[in-house]
Amino acid sequence: MQNKAVIIGSTGLIGSYLLEYLLNNEKYTQVIAFVRTPLPSKNNKLTYIETDFNHLDQIASHINGSCLFICIGSTMAKAGSKESFLKVDYDIPVNVAHIAKKNGVASCVVVSSLGANANSNNFYLQTKGKMEQAIEKLGFQKTVFMRPSLLFGARQEFRLGELIGKFIMKVLVPIFLGPFKKYRGIHGQIVAKAMLKVSLQEITGVKKLESNEIEIL
Repeated sequence: MQNKAVIIGSTGLIGSYLLEYLLNNEKYTQVIAFVRTPLPSKNNKLTYIETDFNHLDQIASHINGSCLFICIGSTMAKAGSKESFLKVDYDIPVNVAHIAKKNGVASCVVVSSLGANANSNNFYLQTKGKMEQAIEKLGFQKTVFMRPSLLFGARQEFRLGELIGKFIMKVLVPIFLGPFKKYRGIHGQIVAKAMLKVSLQEITGVKKLESNEIEIL
């Protein structure tokens, strides 16, 4: 069986690992990556599509394949405002997923966050929860939300808060056992591997996997 992957967020921490795994997996014969800045393709399986995410209608016909992978995401500090954060973490994922579903894409695997809840008082977690709800309502044959805790791994941009969190998390690792295991930090590479694996599993409906479940997968 030949599979075609479409991915947004392929230059981020998880997305960059996922792109590498998709290109090295023989079950995926074609990979389409939507990027803001043109990049040279060094793999004949890979096609980059220069994308203005404010005008998705211009590239809508390219958003088709077997599985949509959504790895795009920001932080309040990087976005600079709630409006800008919503555009990256809600509008873009939901709008791309809507087009993908309309174009017949069967599966959607999305990076969300541990604690995502549309009713949360935390704006970040509330946004992730609302994003999950909107994509779930689209009714893909398979929808999987990856809900990692704090992510480990080298990012292109510097995030002071995340750096401090990683230090604290590593010190407290022995405490996160049993029901608290899902709060342990997880490497972006592990999340990417799990995304690839779950995309190839014959499951239907909606799954939400937290950090400890991602590690097991």
